[in-house]
Amino acid sequence: MPRLTAKEELKNYTAPTLVLGGEKDIFFPAEKIIPRAKEIIPNLIAAECLKGEGNFPAIRDLTYINERILRFLKDTI
Repeated sequence: MPRLTAKEELKNYTAPTLVLGGEKDIFFPAEKIIPRAKEIIPNLIAAECLKGEGNFPAIRDLTYINERILRFLKDTI
């Protein structure tokens, strides 16, 4: 398991950031990672819970996820 990231480690992080979390991810559920991301990532632009998703996204949802990432990139770069 990866170790937890400390807020201090990200204090100089400036890249626009999108966090996508799976609602049913047993390792890093969205309900835990999104609030934590809001606490420690200084330039968090967007965070979204992917309803029904686990650790690996379902094939049926890949189009939405790709479109969400592309929209984020177009809006922030």
